[in-house]
Amino acid sequence: MASSGAKQVSWKRVGLCLAIIFAAGWLALLLTLHIGVWYIARKTARDPMASITPQRLSNTGVADLKDGEEVSAFGYVFDLPWKVLKRSDARTGTLSMLTLRNGTQITISLVQNAGMGPDLIANSTPGQAAAFRSMYRPTALASRYGWLEAELGSTPADISFWRSRRRTAGALTFMMLKESVIGKAKVVYTIAGGGMRGFQIGDPLQPTPAVWLRLFDEKDQPFWILLRRAQNGVGFTQEQINAIVASIRPAMQ
Repeated sequence: MASSGAKQVSWKRVGLCLAIIFAAGWLALLLTLHIGVWYIARKTARDPMASITPQRLSNTGVADLKDGEEVSAFGYVFDLPWKVLKRSDARTGTLSMLTLRNGTQITISLVQNAGMGPDLIANSTPGQAAAFRSMYRPTALASRYGWLEAELGSTPADISFWRSRRRTAGALTFMMLKESVIGKAKVVYTIAGGGMRGFQIGDPLQPTPAVWLRLFDEKDQPFWILLRRAQNGVGFTQEQINAIVASIRPAMQ
């Protein structure tokens, strides 16, 4: 009987040891994954671009576009500073490229299923949706504008070893997306007008070839405008950009 009892105690010890080993291994795996995500996030945060966040537009002047031309695209009408020399519309019906008489170029995009905020929730399973909600703030998932606002507003301060692995992964996602959106721009502005709100990526006074306008209409539909300099260096002024945004209005049905 004593031998049987000893064996029973021995098996309990073996089971306890195995449970401890399994738990320790699982904990080590989780810790390794957490450290890995945190390390990548911190490495990404070392880029000076990571600290750029949207700021108010200091130059709010509006240029007179009377010598330009009115154009329409994707249900909207807006004014340009110069006459249009050439226009090319993509077959998909979501992209329009205009070359103006002074050589500057404008590309207008109507973004569909942008993979932002509400799109993530709408196109995911209940389990995936729950995971997204645990990774991102509610305001980032509530609207496409809110998603881009959170993305461009992300900074290294959002990354902490003491936060959950999901939150850290979410912060890393925003930092990586932010890097691809900002590109070589040195500044991001908030901009609004004509029923649109959004962000201006880049400054026309800086030696960058283009300025991005990432706008959202009252229905939260993304409406992108890319303004490119002419080959001779002529570009858009901030006042002209402000005027273009302010002139955007729904096309008459």
